[in-house]
Amino acid sequence: MSNKDVKKNFALSAAFNSYVVKNPAILKNVPKKACIVFTVKSDPTFSRNNVALAERMMRDKKTACYKAEKSAGGWRLMRLRLSM
Repeated sequence: MSNKDVKKNFALSAAFNSYVVKNPAILKNVPKKACIVFTVKSDPTFSRNNVALAERMMRDKKTACYKAEKSAGGWRLMRLRLSM
């Protein structure tokens, strides 16, 4: 992962955490040990790389993973499924 992508993940994580503090219900259906990866519509390469990382975690660690995407009204969380 490039330094640019690491910085983007940190920035998205900070924004998501701020949103969760104000809207904790967004996590009500997310298991405690699930991973959350960030996707950005305007950066498909970044998004693909993060989803690929989540897929490896799901395969290797048998962890539930969700992708978080910022939308106009806040954030959307979607459960990821392994592609066969």
